[in-house]
Amino acid sequence: MDAEVQSAIREEVRGAVMSSQNQMLDHIDTLITSKLGTAIQTQREISETQMGKITQDILQHDAYKFNRKSCEDQFKFNTKVTGKLREADAVLESGNIPDARVKISEGIDLIKHRQKLVKMADSSDIGWKLVSEYVANPLAEDSEDEKRINRAYSSANRKIKAEEKKKQQQRRRF
Repeated sequence: MDAEVQSAIREEVRGAVMSSQNQMLDHIDTLITSKLGTAIQTQREISETQMGKITQDILQHDAYKFNRKSCEDQFKFNTKVTGKLREADAVLESGNIPDARVKISEGIDLIKHRQKLVKMADSSDIGWKLVSEYVANPLAEDSEDEKRINRAYSSANRKIKAEEKKKQQQRRRF
């Protein structure tokens, strides 16, 4: 009887040890899979962000020569917005919604700023010259934005008048 009891006890212990080992292996497998999955997603997000920046750099340093400065500026702006949206897309794929919202918000801010510049150029009789003067002086804060616009307008007007004066003087010489 002792042999039968000892055999039953051994089988019970062996079963308990096997069950414990299987549970431990399952936990280790789950842990490794989750850590590896997180690392792969993080790496994918980083590579997508880098690819977006590389693509943006390539597009900005394109060999194409623009005939108009405004077209070149619009092209560069569109490239920036496209880069932000691609970064947001890559972040969304990895499941990081707060970071994706930040990237989308940055893209929206770029569009809002560009729309402001377009309206400014359209409302002025000197057009994009006003915008170039406005953008050239980025030191003012938002609270002084109206003063900054007025100074840019005055400066652009003075430059246009000076150019016209030079043209008139050159015509008189001939």
